[in-house]
Amino acid sequence: MPDGDELGFLTRIPAAASAAEAAVEIGRAAQRQGTPFWFIGGVVPPGHPILPSFRHHNWPAGWRDRYESEGFAAANPVPQVMALNARPVTVDEIITGRAGFAPHADTLRLLAATGPERRAGLIVPIHGPAGPRGVAMFHGAEPGPDLRQRGVLALLGHVAFARLAELAEFRPEVQATLTQREAALLRAVGRGLDDAGIAAESGITIRTVRFHLANARRKLGARSRAEAVAMALRSGLLGS
Repeated sequence: MPDGDELGFLTRIPAAASAAEAAVEIGRAAQRQGTPFWFIGGVVPPGHPILPSFRHHNWPAGWRDRYESEGFAAANPVPQVMALNARPVTVDEIITGRAGFAPHADTLRLLAATGPERRAGLIVPIHGPAGPRGVAMFHGAEPGPDLRQRGVLALLGHVAFARLAELAEFRPEVQATLTQREAALLRAVGRGLDDAGIAAESGITIRTVRFHLANARRKLGARSRAEAVAMALRSGLLGS
């Protein structure tokens, strides 16, 4: 059984006053399980309506650059893992086809490219009442986490995701001023209208809709329309 200090993150992470403080505790707990590289964020299956906006990780900058330059995003198995599994899945299970799908050749190339020091690990899908919310990933050297370590890492992933999501939800907002048009279009997004519906309702073209919404996202520093709506609502920029 894990000792008391091994589960100390159960009290330290929920008490973290900032994402940076939480990251320190996550790193310590992950390191103890032999998985020093970690990622926690709002990654969900394509098309899913719930899109948490935060992402935190300690992956090396060189790996992140290679991931983008070689187009590895399309080969990332995480969306498939989340769509098909509620339980944590090891990297070895993905490679050997035991995660509910046969890995594509590009996926195997991606996993091989991560390097021996982070080639094994665990992917922890985070689910809520409405379905998938995000993911926690912990990576280290082979042979990977054993059954006890998987249990601890799964618990760590859920606790860390919950606190980081909470901190992201209540973080201070940037100061921004929206035009009447931008605010109106964000309110329409919040009502669930798509670009065509917004254009028809507002009497403008779809291209103009996208132009104004892009401006609103840029002003707010939002990474998605959903995040822009949430940020503008919390800042009182959309009125009543």
